[in-house]
Amino acid sequence: GRAQAVAAARTLRTYGEEMDLKLDCAVVSLLDRSQETLNLILEHLDLIVHNQESGLSYPKIPVTASWRLNERHYGALVGQSKSQAEEIYNKDLLGKWRHSWYDPPPPMDVQTLAAWRKYPHCQRITFVQNPAPDDRPHNINDWTLVEGNTYSRGSDEVIMPASEAFSHVLERVLPFWEKNIAPKLALGQNILLVGHANSVKAMLHILDPKVVNANTVKNVKIPNSTPLVYEMEASTSSQDKNVLPGGIRVVAERPNFWSIEAPFDLEPRHALRATWLERAWIPATPQGLVLHPADRPPEPKRTVMVESLQTIVASAAEATG
Repeated sequence: GRAQAVAAARTLRTYGEEMDLKLDCAVVSLLDRSQETLNLILEHLDLIVHNQESGLSYPKIPVTASWRLNERHYGALVGQSKSQAEEIYNKDLLGKWRHSWYDPPPPMDVQTLAAWRKYPHCQRITFVQNPAPDDRPHNINDWTLVEGNTYSRGSDEVIMPASEAFSHVLERVLPFWEKNIAPKLALGQNILLVGHANSVKAMLHILDPKVVNANTVKNVKIPNSTPLVYEMEASTSSQDKNVLPGGIRVVAERPNFWSIEAPFDLEPRHALRATWLERAWIPATPQGLVLHPADRPPEPKRTVMVESLQTIVASAAEATG
């Protein structure tokens, strides 16, 4: 997982150099694996400062950490392997809970939930870690709480629910987009988002609802630590049908090859109006079928980012788990 995060950082570094793109801020969940992924990426982008005197490290750009970007809470299934869950529940039920838009798994038991109330990542808090000026030692308390109350830890107002459906993840991600991402895009900032499979899917539903929705979400695969670049701009027309919450619109058109009838199935993620920064894009094919270059749909063109707003979505789903 750590190697994947480092590889993603190198890809982003190369892409940034080629496109003259610099990150202005980052957003991340409260979970340790996403925090570690972000730190590894920032480290390899030279966006981490190490203070020799205090022994502390801190980012050179503002980092917003929020419970709203946490992975979906699987309730009673948390901590169980696939085989363990199958011994208790019907396979069809497990598939339904995993892929359904509205059906949550059984709730976490009261005793376990009570214990989880003590964990920081279960609190409904959002805070910004502010970059410290280079002329003074970094203070570990250089952060600003923008949502929640750290003194209410364990109360019913701040804990995560006992179980979540995908729709619940979307409900908590949408306000984060509206308050913490869209306004920054409107200011022309470039944002790095490090989340998890379901929180990233929820974000993709906001950006590309025709691709990620209740009918397709189970088929949308989010590869580990593979950067995805969206180019955006502020919408200036009240008649714009493609405007997103917060007055932002995606610039790129949907890849042309999606409308071409192909002899194999393409994953929905390749229809997103964005660019996957992968070393090579090879569509899934039936076993034993060899495709010649002329038979393959064209790779989406890289979006040229000039005087526009963009956000980078990097999935950290289990990247460091």
